[in-house]
Amino acid sequence: MRLTGTGQDGVRWPAKLVGRLGYLAGAVATADFPPADQHYEVHQVLKERLQRVRLELEALLGTDLPAFNRMLQQRNLAPVITDL
Repeated sequence: MRLTGTGQDGVRWPAKLVGRLGYLAGAVATADFPPADQHYEVHQVLKERLQRVRLELEALLGTDLPAFNRMLQQRNLAPVITDL
């Protein structure tokens, strides 16, 4: 069980990409000084990672999902529908 309510989940389970972006945005938004070079570097790393994930999602939705839906249709099952 990941959500124990003890406040330790952030220690035991690493933050995913969205959590890291949120942390970076919070750190930059509340600072009294301009972002440090490290903030810019982390931003660039996360931006590149997000772009890779976006491309993977587009590939999944463009090729894998239609093939999967064809297989479902052949078996008289309802297709997977996305709102993207």
